[in-house]
Amino acid sequence: DVQSTSPLYAKLERNHSYVMYGDFNTQLTKNEFSAYNRSFTGGKLHLQNAEASLDMFGTMTNRKVVQEEIRGMGISGYYYLKQNNVVTGSEKVRIEVRNRFRSEIVVSVKEKVRYSDYDIDYIQGSLYFKQPVPSLDDQNNPVYIVVSYEANSSTPDNLVVGGEGEVTLFDALTLGATTVVENREPKNYVLLGSNASLKLGSAMKLHGEAARSTDVNTKGGAWKIESEFTPAKVFSLRPYYRKVDRTFVNATQSGSGREVGTTKYGTTLLLEPLSGTMASGDFYNQTKELQQGQCQMGAR
Repeated sequence: DVQSTSPLYAKLERNHSYVMYGDFNTQLTKNEFSAYNRSFTGGKLHLQNAEASLDMFGTMTNRKVVQEEIRGMGISGYYYLKQNNVVTGSEKVRIEVRNRFRSEIVVSVKEKVRYSDYDIDYIQGSLYFKQPVPSLDDQNNPVYIVVSYEANSSTPDNLVVGGEGEVTLFDALTLGATTVVENREPKNYVLLGSNASLKLGSAMKLHGEAARSTDVNTKGGAWKIESEFTPAKVFSLRPYYRKVDRTFVNATQSGSGREVGTTKYGTTLLLEPLSGTMASGDFYNQTKELQQGQCQMGAR
Protein backbone atom coordinates (compact mmCIF):
# COMPACT_ATOMS: atom_id res chain seq x y z
CA ASP A 1 0.00 0.00 0.00
CA VAL A 2 2.99 2.36 0.29
CA GLN A 3 4.01 4.82 -2.41
CA SER A 4 7.49 4.10 -3.73
CA THR A 5 9.09 4.26 -7.15
CA SER A 6 11.87 2.05 -5.76
CA PRO A 7 11.48 -1.75 -5.28
CA LEU A 8 12.49 -1.17 -1.65
CA TYR A 9 10.41 0.63 0.98
CA ALA A 10 11.00 0.56 4.72
CA LYS A 11 9.81 2.67 7.65
CA LEU A 12 10.31 2.46 11.40
CA GLU A 13 8.16 4.66 13.64
CA ARG A 14 8.14 5.51 17.33
CA ASN A 15 5.63 8.09 18.60
CA HIS A 16 6.09 11.13 16.32
CA SER A 17 9.57 10.12 15.14
CA TYR A 18 10.53 7.86 12.25
CA VAL A 19 13.27 6.76 9.88
CA MET A 20 12.40 5.59 6.37
CA TYR A 21 13.52 4.76 2.86
CA GLY A 22 11.14 5.37 -0.04
CA ASP A 23 9.28 8.29 -1.58
CA PHE A 24 9.14 11.36 0.65
CA ASN A 25 8.79 15.13 0.67
CA THR A 26 11.59 17.14 2.27
CA GLN A 27 9.09 19.49 3.99
CA LEU A 28 11.72 21.99 5.10
CA THR A 29 9.10 24.73 5.14
CA LYS A 30 9.25 26.36 8.56
CA ASN A 31 11.08 29.39 7.14
CA GLU A 32 10.59 31.63 4.12
CA PHE A 33 14.01 32.22 2.58
CA SER A 34 15.52 28.82 3.39
CA ALA A 35 12.42 26.77 2.54
CA TYR A 36 13.26 23.60 0.58
CA ASN A 37 10.24 21.64 -0.56
CA ARG A 38 11.00 18.78 -2.97
CA SER A 39 9.94 15.18 -3.60
CA PHE A 40 12.58 12.43 -3.70
CA THR A 41 13.18 8.72 -3.37
CA GLY A 42 15.76 8.11 -0.67
CA GLY A 43 16.28 8.15 3.09
CA LYS A 44 14.70 10.47 5.64
CA LEU A 45 14.93 10.88 9.41
CA HIS A 46 12.41 12.79 11.56
CA LEU A 47 12.86 13.25 15.30
CA GLN A 48 10.37 15.18 17.42
CA ASN A 49 9.49 15.83 21.03
CA ALA A 50 7.71 18.61 22.89
CA GLU A 51 10.64 21.07 22.71
CA ALA A 52 12.58 20.20 19.54
CA SER A 53 12.38 18.71 16.07
CA LEU A 54 14.95 17.54 13.54
CA ASP A 55 14.56 16.51 9.88
CA MET A 56 17.35 15.07 7.74
CA PHE A 57 17.30 13.52 4.26
CA GLY A 58 19.57 12.20 1.53
CA THR A 59 19.10 10.99 -2.02
CA MET A 60 20.79 10.43 -5.38
CA THR A 61 18.98 12.10 -8.27
CA ASN A 62 19.44 13.74 -11.67
CA ARG A 63 16.27 15.78 -11.34
CA LYS A 64 16.13 19.55 -11.11
CA VAL A 65 13.49 21.46 -9.20
CA VAL A 66 11.35 23.98 -11.07
CA GLN A 67 8.84 26.41 -9.60
CA GLU A 68 6.70 28.52 -11.88
CA GLU A 69 4.20 31.25 -11.13
CA ILE A 70 1.54 31.79 -13.77
CA ARG A 71 -0.88 34.69 -13.50
CA GLY A 72 -4.53 33.64 -13.58
CA MET A 73 -6.31 34.75 -16.75
CA GLY A 74 -9.96 34.13 -15.85
CA ILE A 75 -10.02 30.88 -17.83
CA SER A 76 -9.66 27.18 -17.04
CA GLY A 77 -6.75 26.71 -19.39
CA TYR A 78 -4.64 25.74 -21.00
CA TYR A 79 -1.78 27.05 -18.82
CA TYR A 80 1.60 25.94 -20.16
CA LEU A 81 4.72 25.13 -18.14
CA LYS A 82 8.19 26.06 -19.36
CA GLN A 83 9.35 22.43 -19.11
CA ASN A 84 7.81 19.43 -20.87
CA ASN A 85 9.91 16.75 -19.15
CA VAL A 86 7.92 16.83 -15.89
CA VAL A 87 8.36 13.79 -13.63
CA THR A 88 4.99 12.06 -13.38
CA GLY A 89 3.26 12.76 -10.08
CA SER A 90 5.89 15.20 -8.82
CA GLU A 91 3.86 18.39 -9.29
CA LYS A 92 2.38 20.43 -6.44
CA VAL A 93 -0.22 22.93 -7.59
CA ARG A 94 -1.74 25.71 -5.51
CA ILE A 95 -3.62 28.95 -6.09
CA GLU A 96 -2.09 31.89 -4.24
CA VAL A 97 -3.68 35.29 -3.70
CA ARG A 98 -1.02 37.88 -2.90
CA ASN A 99 -1.35 41.34 -1.42
CA ARG A 100 -1.44 43.87 -4.26
CA PHE A 101 0.86 46.26 -2.37
CA ARG A 102 3.18 43.80 -0.62
CA SER A 103 3.89 40.82 -2.87
CA GLU A 104 5.59 38.84 -0.07
CA ILE A 105 2.28 38.56 1.83
CA VAL A 106 0.14 35.58 0.83
CA VAL A 107 -3.49 36.45 1.50
CA SER A 108 -4.77 32.92 0.88
CA VAL A 109 -3.56 29.56 -0.43
CA LYS A 110 -5.65 26.75 -1.90
CA GLU A 111 -3.92 23.46 -2.60
CA LYS A 112 -5.20 21.75 -5.73
CA VAL A 113 -5.57 17.98 -6.27
CA ARG A 114 -4.94 16.26 -9.58
CA TYR A 115 -8.06 14.86 -11.27
CA SER A 116 -10.36 16.56 -8.72
CA ASP A 117 -9.26 20.14 -9.43
CA TYR A 118 -7.10 19.96 -12.55
CA ASP A 119 -5.71 17.74 -15.30
CA ILE A 120 -2.08 17.76 -16.37
CA ASP A 121 -0.42 16.62 -19.57
CA TYR A 122 3.11 15.62 -18.62
CA ILE A 123 4.28 15.35 -22.24
CA GLN A 124 2.94 18.74 -23.35
CA GLY A 125 3.55 20.38 -19.96
CA SER A 126 0.06 21.87 -19.74
CA LEU A 127 -2.56 22.38 -16.99
CA TYR A 128 -6.33 22.54 -17.35
CA PHE A 129 -8.46 23.43 -14.32
CA LYS A 130 -12.02 22.28 -13.67
CA GLN A 131 -12.93 25.87 -12.68
CA PRO A 132 -11.63 29.15 -14.20
CA VAL A 133 -8.73 30.79 -12.35
CA PRO A 134 -9.43 34.54 -11.90
CA SER A 135 -6.86 37.24 -12.50
CA LEU A 136 -7.91 39.25 -9.42
CA ASP A 137 -9.88 38.47 -6.27
CA ASP A 138 -12.74 40.63 -4.97
CA GLN A 139 -10.20 42.96 -3.28
CA ASN A 140 -8.18 43.43 -6.51
CA ASN A 141 -5.33 41.28 -5.19
CA PRO A 142 -3.50 39.35 -7.94
CA VAL A 143 -4.10 35.59 -8.26
CA TYR A 144 -1.25 33.25 -9.20
CA ILE A 145 -1.04 29.59 -10.15
CA VAL A 146 2.07 28.28 -8.38
CA VAL A 147 3.40 24.97 -9.74
CA SER A 148 6.39 23.19 -8.19
CA TYR A 149 7.64 20.08 -9.94
CA GLU A 150 10.64 17.91 -10.69
CA ALA A 151 12.06 17.83 -14.22
CA ASN A 152 14.35 15.15 -15.63
CA SER A 153 17.77 16.22 -16.84
CA SER A 154 20.54 14.55 -18.83
CA THR A 155 23.12 14.93 -16.04
CA PRO A 156 24.34 11.94 -13.95
CA ASP A 157 22.81 11.27 -10.54
CA ASN A 158 24.12 13.62 -7.87
CA LEU A 159 23.93 13.54 -4.09
CA VAL A 160 21.43 15.87 -2.40
CA VAL A 161 21.44 16.11 1.41
CA GLY A 162 19.87 18.49 3.87
CA GLY A 163 18.36 19.04 7.26
CA GLU A 164 16.39 21.40 9.45
CA GLY A 165 16.30 21.63 13.22
CA GLU A 166 14.42 23.78 15.70
CA VAL A 167 14.34 24.01 19.49
CA THR A 168 12.12 25.98 21.88
CA LEU A 169 13.55 27.22 25.19
CA PHE A 170 11.51 28.36 28.21
CA ASP A 171 8.36 28.51 26.04
CA ALA A 172 9.57 31.89 24.80
CA LEU A 173 12.67 31.56 22.61
CA THR A 174 12.79 29.47 19.43
CA LEU A 175 16.04 28.86 17.51
CA GLY A 176 16.42 27.01 14.22
CA ALA A 177 18.83 26.26 11.38
CA THR A 178 18.63 24.79 7.86
CA THR A 179 21.29 23.32 5.58
CA VAL A 180 20.92 21.95 2.03
CA VAL A 181 23.72 20.82 -0.30
CA GLU A 182 23.19 19.74 -3.91
CA ASN A 183 26.22 18.08 -5.49
CA ARG A 184 26.73 19.80 -8.84
CA GLU A 185 29.43 20.35 -11.41
CA PRO A 186 31.54 22.45 -11.40
CA LYS A 187 30.39 23.77 -8.01
CA ASN A 188 27.88 22.61 -5.41
CA TYR A 189 24.70 24.53 -4.63
CA VAL A 190 24.53 25.33 -0.91
CA LEU A 191 21.62 26.88 0.99
CA LEU A 192 22.09 27.90 4.63
CA GLY A 193 19.47 29.43 6.89
CA SER A 194 18.85 30.39 10.50
CA ASN A 195 15.87 31.75 12.39
CA ALA A 196 14.93 33.02 15.85
CA SER A 197 11.65 33.98 17.51
CA LEU A 198 11.09 35.60 20.90
CA LYS A 199 7.85 36.09 22.83
CA LEU A 200 7.79 38.63 25.66
CA GLY A 201 4.47 37.93 27.30
CA SER A 202 1.43 38.73 25.20
CA ALA A 203 2.51 42.29 24.37
CA MET A 204 5.55 41.73 22.13
CA LYS A 205 6.77 39.21 19.55
CA LEU A 206 10.01 39.30 17.56
CA HIS A 207 10.99 37.12 14.61
CA GLY A 208 14.13 37.12 12.50
CA GLU A 209 15.43 35.00 9.64
CA ALA A 210 18.57 34.96 7.51
CA ALA A 211 19.61 32.79 4.56
CA ARG A 212 22.55 32.55 2.18
CA SER A 213 22.88 30.71 -1.13
CA THR A 214 25.99 29.72 -3.07
CA ASP A 215 25.64 28.71 -6.71
CA VAL A 216 27.99 28.22 -9.65
CA ASN A 217 28.55 31.91 -10.30
CA THR A 218 26.70 33.71 -7.52
CA LYS A 219 26.54 34.20 -3.79
CA GLY A 220 23.68 36.05 -2.18
CA GLY A 221 21.80 36.56 1.03
CA ALA A 222 18.34 37.37 2.30
CA TRP A 223 17.19 38.43 5.74
CA LYS A 224 14.23 39.92 7.55
CA ILE A 225 13.13 41.03 10.98
CA GLU A 226 9.50 41.34 12.02
CA SER A 227 7.85 42.38 15.25
CA GLU A 228 4.40 42.78 16.73
CA PHE A 229 3.56 45.12 19.60
CA THR A 230 0.19 44.79 21.30
CA PRO A 231 0.30 47.05 24.39
CA ALA A 232 -3.50 47.07 24.55
CA LYS A 233 -6.29 44.94 23.17
CA VAL A 234 -7.47 47.76 20.91
CA PHE A 235 -4.05 48.58 19.41
CA SER A 236 -1.45 46.59 17.46
CA LEU A 237 1.66 47.70 15.56
CA ARG A 238 3.64 45.42 13.21
CA PRO A 239 6.87 46.95 11.86
CA TYR A 240 9.24 44.98 9.59
CA TYR A 241 12.39 45.20 7.49
CA ARG A 242 13.45 42.76 4.76
CA LYS A 243 16.24 42.62 2.20
CA VAL A 244 16.87 40.10 -0.60
CA ASP A 245 20.06 40.31 -2.68
CA ARG A 246 19.83 40.26 -6.46
CA THR A 247 22.12 37.20 -6.41
CA PHE A 248 20.12 35.15 -3.88
CA VAL A 249 18.88 31.86 -5.39
CA ASN A 250 16.25 29.49 -3.97
CA ALA A 251 14.08 27.90 -6.65
CA THR A 252 11.71 26.30 -4.13
CA GLN A 253 10.85 29.53 -2.28
CA SER A 254 7.39 30.79 -3.11
CA GLY A 255 7.41 34.24 -4.71
CA SER A 256 11.22 34.43 -4.84
CA GLY A 257 11.32 35.93 -8.32
CA ARG A 258 9.33 39.00 -7.35
CA GLU A 259 11.50 39.94 -4.37
CA VAL A 260 15.02 39.34 -5.66
CA GLY A 261 17.03 42.55 -5.45
CA THR A 262 14.61 44.40 -3.14
CA THR A 263 14.85 46.21 0.17
CA LYS A 264 11.55 46.87 1.90
CA TYR A 265 10.49 48.27 5.24
CA GLY A 266 7.21 49.45 6.71
CA THR A 267 4.59 48.90 9.35
CA THR A 268 0.96 47.90 9.75
CA LEU A 269 -1.33 49.53 12.31
CA LEU A 270 -4.47 47.77 13.55
CA LEU A 271 -7.15 49.37 15.71
CA GLU A 272 -10.15 47.59 17.22
CA PRO A 273 -11.98 50.20 19.31
CA LEU A 274 -15.17 48.14 19.48
CA SER A 275 -15.81 44.43 19.29
CA GLY A 276 -16.42 43.52 15.65
CA THR A 277 -15.06 46.85 14.37
CA MET A 278 -11.53 47.18 13.00
CA ALA A 279 -9.53 49.89 11.24
CA SER A 280 -6.11 49.33 9.67
CA GLY A 281 -3.37 51.39 8.08
CA ASP A 282 -0.28 50.31 6.17
CA PHE A 283 2.95 52.05 5.17
CA TYR A 284 5.88 50.62 3.25
CA ASN A 285 8.86 51.78 1.24
CA GLN A 286 10.55 49.55 -1.34
CA THR A 287 13.74 49.86 -3.35
CA LYS A 288 14.43 47.41 -6.17
CA GLU A 289 17.90 46.94 -7.63
CA LEU A 290 17.49 46.50 -11.39
CA GLN A 291 21.14 46.27 -12.35
CA GLN A 292 24.39 47.10 -10.66
CA GLY A 293 24.18 50.79 -9.78
CA GLN A 294 20.53 51.21 -10.76
CA CYS A 295 17.46 51.15 -8.52
CA GLN A 296 13.73 51.65 -8.63
CA MET A 297 11.80 53.03 -5.66
CA GLY A 298 8.18 52.84 -4.57
CA ALA A 299 6.19 53.78 -1.49
CA ARG A 300 2.65 53.68 -0.17
